[in-house]
Amino acid sequence: MIKAIIFDFDELMVNHIDYHLQSSIFACKQFGIDSSDLSDANPQYMGMRVSDIMRDIMHRKGADMSQFDDVLAVRQKEFLRLVGEKVIPMPGLFYAIDVVRSLHLKYAVASSGIFAYVTECLKQLNLANFFDVIVSGEDLDKGKPDPQTFLVAAQKLGVHPNECVVIEDAQYGIKAAKAAGMYCIAIPYHGNGMDHTQDISAADIELNSLNDITKETFSF
Repeated sequence: MIKAIIFDFDELMVNHIDYHLQSSIFACKQFGIDSSDLSDANPQYMGMRVSDIMRDIMHRKGADMSQFDDVLAVRQKEFLRLVGEKVIPMPGLFYAIDVVRSLHLKYAVASSGIFAYVTECLKQLNLANFFDVIVSGEDLDKGKPDPQTFLVAAQKLGVHPNECVVIEDAQYGIKAAKAAGMYCIAIPYHGNGMDHTQDISAADIELNSLNDITKETFSF
């Protein structure tokens, strides 16, 4: 019996790929790191924690890793500035929230992003009081595809993993959900061709958008 629904965040609830790219480029430029080949359509980074992404970028560029904390801080500050100006909801978000609200279950956000980012977005979207639990990248030792993200969410919700449905857009998140022993609904991000690069075959159900969610979607 399903008792909880766990939402991924980036490219599932909000569309901030451009903000992520702009803030990463901004931070790299501040520290003289080459950003010429950074792309908002890099499928290998979908679902990863920002700290892991920036660490990988700096390694690839041969940057001074002793500056990692400073680079990450600048990157996060710029990203939060952009988000503070405008949060961009994914199509169908409010419709999907209304559908799942009618199920009277428990609800969580399980994001690879930082807590301040998630809470700022939820506040702007008037969803701050909807979710029972928020799990951010700061709560975790390991990011997706490790299942820790979703296992922590289930623990905080007080439910067993097999009583949870995860809604995800990225292959790392889908792998994490299934490794956690949860059901998974895949809604691939249809932007920059990334829906063609993500392996979502492990998901239990695939939908085209949040607008396709119905009560029957959760009849596992």
